[in-house]
Amino acid sequence: MVAFLFEHRYNSICYYCTMLKHEHFGGQFITMPDAFKLKLNNITAIVADWDGVFNDGTKSAEKGSGFGEPDSLGLNMFRFWYWMENKTHLPIAIVTGEPNESAKMLAKREKFNGLYFGVKDKLSAVKHFCEENHLNIANVAVFFDDIIDVSMLRDSGLRFMVNRPGPKAFEEYIIKNHLADYITSAYGGQNAVREIAELMLVMHGSLDKVIDERTRYDNFKLYLESRNETKLSTLKWEDDKFANY
Repeated sequence: MVAFLFEHRYNSICYYCTMLKHEHFGGQFITMPDAFKLKLNNITAIVADWDGVFNDGTKSAEKGSGFGEPDSLGLNMFRFWYWMENKTHLPIAIVTGEPNESAKMLAKREKFNGLYFGVKDKLSAVKHFCEENHLNIANVAVFFDDIIDVSMLRDSGLRFMVNRPGPKAFEEYIIKNHLADYITSAYGGQNAVREIAELMLVMHGSLDKVIDERTRYDNFKLYLESRNETKLSTLKWEDDKFANY
């Protein structure tokens, strides 16, 4: 009887986990897809960690961590869709620990709204970003990968955990405490941000439309002209407050 109950429970868990895998992306839904879609519908901004999300987290004294163009393009396609649907731009920010020239280059080139350096308590940066852009944290999607990011997760609207090889104890903590809605199949630096962007477009049923509109270019050109008016706010945590950097 005990063996039967164990086998039944084991098979139920395996089936449940299988149902949570996205057929195209291979990532894991922690929040059931229907509920995930409802949360996605309320997203009006994105905040992303840098190290371990746009890259694998590796850096040295001589060279900081970089990013991949597929991730940048994926984000831009989601922002393009948001602009077409809402006639306004999706606020987006990077929140990271140390100053990083690659993060600065991407944020400046792609016309992000915020870039936060020197952040030890990342929730403070998210709150500042929300205040500056008149946002509710419940409408913010967060891209994260590690312990330093946890403070951003409890009140944010949608949480995407970027996968990585190696120990899974932290991932188990995140799942157990309901601090993620989706865990990517791709690792940081291997198109994880692209996976998230395309997943959001697929869940909105809009990936084909975005590709078609980008190919025709006319509408995308209007989007770029409007997007490029966005002013980047670069800040660093100093003396217990955020200051221009």
